[in-house]
Amino acid sequence: MLWAVMLAARIDRMADAAFPPARREEVGGWVLRADVSEHRRSRSVWPRASDRGAVEDRLARVEEWYAELGLPSRFQVTPASQPAGLEALLDARGYAVDGPSAVWVGDLASLAAAAGDVAIADRPDERWLRISGGDAVVLERVRVPCAYARSEVAAGRGALAGTWLGIYELATLPEARRRGAATAIVGALAAWGLARGARRAYMLVTEDNLPAHALYARLGFRRAYRYSYRVLDR
Repeated sequence: MLWAVMLAARIDRMADAAFPPARREEVGGWVLRADVSEHRRSRSVWPRASDRGAVEDRLARVEEWYAELGLPSRFQVTPASQPAGLEALLDARGYAVDGPSAVWVGDLASLAAAAGDVAIADRPDERWLRISGGDAVVLERVRVPCAYARSEVAAGRGALAGTWLGIYELATLPEARRRGAATAIVGALAAWGLARGARRAYMLVTEDNLPAHALYARLGFRRAYRYSYRVLDR
């Protein structure tokens, strides 16, 4: 359990840097994030630490902050969320489960050999954006080193953080699925990350995306832990 908490705390930090929100404010160790993007992470509270103040006071401030922005109050809840017991507090306050997801991790060395006919760039082009569904406005704010991999039918982004590579926006055009296009993208990103000192990769996926889970398992990734969002259901 401690291993999962430490890993979740690290990936929470890396994922926050890979998807920086337009607005953020800190309240008692919690980071409040807001954005026009539809990404839940960019529109949720990251409860990364807990001070000694009353949790109820912080919850009230969170709900007020999001209400002022016209957004629902939402929390990202992972094994590293603070304080302990936060999920039960949110349940009691009427927060519903939203977007249950999983984190998969794997070694890059075994993936790099799968690279195919894939172009790598340090900025997304129009075709990359169309295939991946990525948000150009959000990507302009990213300050960590990134690689944008694209073939004619698939795309994905790698975000570097020390010895870790986050793989995001992995997508394949519907007519080209199950033909190895996504595998080639992951392989190209793995080779890019390895050349820059990364050794491990992580990927985030909603629990209902069964094809993605099957792909990650075939690539040698393993499910590390689950997390979810909690949204105020009123």
